[in-house]
Amino acid sequence: MAPPVDINYWAVLVAAIASMFIGFLWYGPLFGKTWIKLAGFSEVTMKKMKMTAKKAYIFAFVGAL
Repeated sequence: MAPPVDINYWAVLVAAIASMFIGFLWYGPLFGKTWIKLAGFSEVTMKKMKMTAKKAYIFAFVGAL
């Protein structure tokens, strides 16, 4: 039987928030336009996507947790 594992939930939450912040910077002001171009998207195709930025951030945050 495995020993019980203590989880620091505050550390998990802070790590998820830090992940979101770094992702925001990386795909936003730092390399956002470059990423869009290299991924083959355009401003028009980005607006036609079914998933909004809000939904994408929510799913990414849950995934980071």
